[in-house]
Amino acid sequence: MTAPEVDGVAEVDGVAGVAGGSMGRPSCVATSEKTPPSTPHPRKGVQVPIWNQLRQSAQTMQGQLAAKKNDLKSGAFRDASMAICALVAAADGTIDPAERQRVASLIISNDVLNNFPADDLQRRFNDYVGKLQADFEFGKVSVLQDIGKTKKKPAEARAVIQIGIVIGGADGTFDKSEQAVVREACFAVGISPEEFDL
Repeated sequence: MTAPEVDGVAEVDGVAGVAGGSMGRPSCVATSEKTPPSTPHPRKGVQVPIWNQLRQSAQTMQGQLAAKKNDLKSGAFRDASMAICALVAAADGTIDPAERQRVASLIISNDVLNNFPADDLQRRFNDYVGKLQADFEFGKVSVLQDIGKTKKKPAEARAVIQIGIVIGGADGTFDKSEQAVVREACFAVGISPEEFDL
């Protein structure tokens, strides 16, 4: 039985192989690599799932942040980092205790943020979360102002945005509300959101 061919790859019963066998060989030879059902075969030109791209992007950004760790020690960077963490955690207008704890754990384990005392970061994060919980829209204005204080130092501003993306994508999803608040943070620091594919 001859299977339909796509870019030199035939598929029979869900198994991809090289088409066009000769000298008595079958026209479909199964490949030895197993591809998960949610990830189409790479030779068919289908893109990698978004969560893999997000995870890879977050890991790349975390590496870039780690390389700049010694340059990211100012109070404005510290405050803006905690502000964006709170903003991403409360992006949908609410923050439940489990999400608050998850983000707090990510802050403590972030290598770049280890430049600052953990209890100080926790206090600042909680202060920002409190502002957002009291009145999300009004709190967001205040939080974005603190993020905007890094605007004069482009390396710090970029690092703050990267931290927001890393925190937002840490659970494997970077939903539209999280993307929207990081986009607003980009405008606050004078960086085009397109630079981060937002």
